Amino acid sequence: MLIYSFWDKPDQNPIAEAIKDWRRHFPDFTVIGDPDIETMISMHFPDYLDLYRRIRIPTCKSEVAILVSLYEHGGLYVDIHCGVVNLAGVEAMEGDIANWDLILYNKDFRKDPRPADALRPLNSVIVAKPRTLLMRDSALMAFRNLASHYEAEKAEKGFVEYDIWSLTGPGVLENTVCIPPLVKWEPPQGLRPENQGKVRFVQEGPEA
Repeated sequence: MLIYSFWDKPDQNPIAEAIKDWRRHFPDFTVIGDPDIETMISMHFPDYLDLYRRIRIPTCKSEVAILVSLYEHGGLYVDIHCGVVNLAGVEAMEGDIANWDLILYNKDFRKDPRPADALRPLNSVIVAKPRTLLMRDSALMAFRNLASHYEAEKAEKGFVEYDIWSLTGPGVLENTVCIPPLVKWEPPQGLRPENQGKVRFVQEGPEA
């Protein structure tokens, strides 16, 4: 299974230690960049290639890259700033993907107090099978959100307030995977019925 991260700059010196750390445990660990993502977008989401190239916020670009690459390749995506803290846990997720379309971390309840059954997906570590409908729908949602925001800024001829969490970030996965809340910004209401048996959550924090 492919284990990888994303870095949008040709110079990888700032992340050299992180790469070294991951390759100490997973020699085939790789880092993909803009040329790789643009190739994938050209194949699967060609209408949004120019939009991707317009993104100037690194976090936003990285979040789009996560969704596109997980649709194309599946595998284990890790944020480049995440170290190998729990090797056994990473290996367990790697081995368990045969049973699921998608494995996500559920945000630590200490960081986000909420009902015990309320799911909050994180996107810093994700395991997925390739070419799943879930990841395709998530990538399309992110692109459509960006396109709508771009059109809004053109209409206003300037800056329009945005929220990266819901624009391209974990809020996109939450919307795709979970039943939307009745009130905006409230926690979701559990997995969508069609995702039962397809999505597994691993608990972040001491509840794990």
